[in-house]
Amino acid sequence: MSAEESPQGRPSFDWLLWLKWVLASTLGWVAGVLLPVYGALAVGTMVGIAQWVVLRPRFKQAGWWILASALGWVLGQILVTAVLPIQNTFLQGAVLGGTLGIAQWLILRRWVHRAGWWIVLSAVGWSAGPILGASLVGAVAGAITGLALELFLRYARTGE
Repeated sequence: MSAEESPQGRPSFDWLLWLKWVLASTLGWVAGVLLPVYGALAVGTMVGIAQWVVLRPRFKQAGWWILASALGWVLGQILVTAVLPIQNTFLQGAVLGGTLGIAQWLILRRWVHRAGWWIVLSAVGWSAGPILGASLVGAVAGAITGLALELFLRYARTGE
């Protein structure tokens, strides 16, 4: 039995990966919000860079994650401010998380099977965060998407 398997022969949960993802999502969110040039591009880029650090050892061409995250967040911000002026923070988070999830899914689908669930879980994660407070947005989103990432990696496509 390897160290990565449970006594029942199933892979055990990779808590270290999950924790790294939560920390990356949290730090990316905080850094993006605190940058003097605060804006959608800053938040999306910082979240993307921080998450890329976790993905880089696992996937070739993980750098595309940064661009996808930046563009997904910018598109979401445009939707919630200009196209569909949404005042409810839960709905704002759902739209932002959904557009971020779609953009990241374009990258993730090359690496893992069933990646479409990423869109839904990203929307859930980024909408649940504001409910608990602005400082916890990244942590909550990271906890939910980190769980999804850990599960998806069990079904990684070969050759990546």
